[in-house]
Amino acid sequence: MFSSSQNMIFIPQRHIRKLFIMTAIIQQILDDVVEFPEPMQAEVLDFVHFLKQKTAKKSASNQINNKPNGQVIAEIMNRIAARGNAFSDIKDPVEWQINIRKDRPLPGREDL
Repeated sequence: MFSSSQNMIFIPQRHIRKLFIMTAIIQQILDDVVEFPEPMQAEVLDFVHFLKQKTAKKSASNQINNKPNGQVIAEIMNRIAARGNAFSDIKDPVEWQINIRKDRPLPGREDL
């Protein structure tokens, strides 16, 4: 039985199975976190929640961007071409490309 000075951790039943499938990294994290004082353990938990949100947002944005958009881009380019004056202000395309690709000084780094 636990004495009153020992820390008791309640683990919900739905997480028990996951605990048996721990990787070495998860085990190392748990071993290290147990040694932290409780306020630091709370910080670790906050960071874990932050990482979960970050990956959820990333996967949600990947799902949005996975739609093929070639047809949409082709339609937009056709509309630009139909105007008849797209890029008409560019007299020499080669010179324009050289100029547009030229490195520019970064703010605060003009003398480098």
